[in-house]
Amino acid sequence: MPKIETAQICMDNYTVLVGQNNSGKTLLVQLVYGVSEKIGNLFDNDITNIVLKKGSNGIRNYIISKDNILDILYKIEESRIVPFEEIHDSGTKEVINLDYFLKEQQYGIFAYEYRSPVILKEGSKTTDILVCIVDDKNKKIYTTIFDVKSNISAFSDDLTRNNAVITAIKEVRDFIEQIRGELLHKNSFVIYYKDEGYTEQEIVGIATKNFEQEKFKAVANYIEQSLKKEEENVPMLVATKLKNTLRPYENMIQPLKNFSQRILEISGMKYELQVYLLEKISDTEYKITITFSSD
Repeated sequence: MPKIETAQICMDNYTVLVGQNNSGKTLLVQLVYGVSEKIGNLFDNDITNIVLKKGSNGIRNYIISKDNILDILYKIEESRIVPFEEIHDSGTKEVINLDYFLKEQQYGIFAYEYRSPVILKEGSKTTDILVCIVDDKNKKIYTTIFDVKSNISAFSDDLTRNNAVITAIKEVRDFIEQIRGELLHKNSFVIYYKDEGYTEQEIVGIATKNFEQEKFKAVANYIEQSLKKEEENVPMLVATKLKNTLRPYENMIQPLKNFSQRILEISGMKYELQVYLLEKISDTEYKITITFSSD
């Protein structure tokens, strides 16, 4: 479906949006929410008072505008190291030290599992960390989204055992969905800067103990070969059962191949995946320092 590059849309107290799935209805509503300075003229109620649900922590209200959007995040006005910890039920802890290197007229923004208050979708995905460096002098914003995975390559080398294929598919599929959701959240925040003429450079990444990229390629090849040909010395009933099991995951072949090349394709855009490997400090602690700079 072709994209709409420019359009004039008139909104009234009641406006009905009609269109096919993925035609942009939800995106339009999100953009309307995002343009907070103008939204008060479109609706009777003060819709800039956005409610963000925080689960068991209750409900927090935010007034969204360019001046106070940063109140929701953590603004860093000088170079410093911000620690982030991911603690698992097993007691294992992963420590990410975010080392900000800032220059004149730059500041950093750090958010943990950021979900924009202009996006109200229940159950929407979030990644662990959203990092931005805003360069007011050059009117640029550098954004990095990444998630911490204990060990994304932890499935068996023997793809016929221990649900190795399904585990690999789930790891990649869930990670892509998290990045997809967080890109949407991030865009709803960056829109405030782009409205002022800022350009953006964005990065997506993963922090994990191990990243055996060839294993993901092997999973993709295994699915592809299992669906295309009859295996020798394999009973027909077994081969048919295997095909029926793997056929629902046929659409994951290319994402798995891309992942093995450190590439994510999301909504028609390709992103180079930055991989940060955690270093073992003890039996229960892994650590890494990631430096963020506009260079």
